[in-house]
Amino acid sequence: MLIPKTPNPTNLVNFRPISLCTVLYKIVTKTIANRLQNYIGRCIDSAQSAFVPGRLISDNVLIAYEILHTLRKSVLGKKVREGVLKGVKASKRGQTISHLLFADDCILFGEATKE
Repeated sequence: MLIPKTPNPTNLVNFRPISLCTVLYKIVTKTIANRLQNYIGRCIDSAQSAFVPGRLISDNVLIAYEILHTLRKSVLGKKVREGVLKGVKASKRGQTISHLLFADDCILFGEATKE
């Protein structure tokens, strides 16, 4: 489409060309999106949380954290029972303090043996 630059344009230099492709593209994509919206609900699983109106990707962060925490506890518990991980007890009934509790502080505990 050409828009005139001057009141009485005589040749192509006096016109300003514009493209309507982006407008046509927006109309077509909006139409397709509106038609697909009726069917997309059947295609998306109920566990999907991102890119769905009304759901946030952060909804599943707590669930993922709890799963990882449980796995980590079970792996660490197994290693403690095997004797691979040892800690220091501050009291008889107190919690065992291992190097993993201070991993971000870079405090390391070790055990010396004669071997």
